[in-house]
Amino acid sequence: QPASLLVAAGLLYTPPSDTRHSASPPAATTSPRTALLVCCVQFSSSPTVLNMAASSLLSGLALLALGATVFAAVPNEKIPVTVYFESYCPDSVKFLTKQLYPTFLSPLGQHMKLMLVPYGKSLTHKSDTGDYTFTCHHEERECRGNKAIACALKSSAMFEDQLKFINCTSSIIAANTKMEQYPITECAAVSNFKAFDIQSCADGINGTEYLVEYGNKTTELSPPLSSVPTVIFGEMQKFVDAENKMAVSDFRKTFCSKISGAKPSECTKSAAVSLQTAMLPLVAAFVVISRL
Repeated sequence: QPASLLVAAGLLYTPPSDTRHSASPPAATTSPRTALLVCCVQFSSSPTVLNMAASSLLSGLALLALGATVFAAVPNEKIPVTVYFESYCPDSVKFLTKQLYPTFLSPLGQHMKLMLVPYGKSLTHKSDTGDYTFTCHHEERECRGNKAIACALKSSAMFEDQLKFINCTSSIIAANTKMEQYPITECAAVSNFKAFDIQSCADGINGTEYLVEYGNKTTELSPPLSSVPTVIFGEMQKFVDAENKMAVSDFRKTFCSKISGAKPSECTKSAAVSLQTAMLPLVAAFVVISRL
């Protein structure tokens, strides 16, 4: 007598069906991207039937893994991240080079809407004649560095190149926080900038105006900025001390916690791997049955 086996094959991705020419509404599902596949397979002693059944299920598993991989890779949201920092602050340059930049370069960068604010604990002074001067946390060299970064950020260059320039200069400063000359020349070429353009901007009226703008944005923080780097998530620019400390300590982990729904593979084991692992007992069952 033929033996019967009921196989529940789990969740299999199916694209949204076209119901424009359907006389009846589509059946309700728990998700528009998934449907529950329950395979009822009638087994007999015929090797042909067994092979056909095994082949069908393995094909389904392949599609399942492919679908999970594709959807795990597509970012479904952009998390606003604002980083307030100083060009010569040891903690700032360490955070930029060791945590923020590597995370941005990873696939997590696709989920990130990043804004950088180079000002920190600086102070802006306006004279009676309307001229601006600055007092910076790490002396005049930091004012020049902040202006150089501001000019790079305000340029028409791609954001990736802007961030590459900032990472380069920060890496050099991290090795020598006392160097007087901000490393514009050393980093312009590797980030598709012209050193002359950045230097001219930083030394001129544009650099001053840009730094005034970043200063105004910094002073809008509530409560006021008290340390750098300061990391804020969301459009509302609301400072949360505990969240900031976690982000400065482990930015990748904190950023991942902000992503709703399924996490990217950079945050946890990919969905494809998890699903394949869950289906291994089912595949093993087919191997055993095929040998009966």
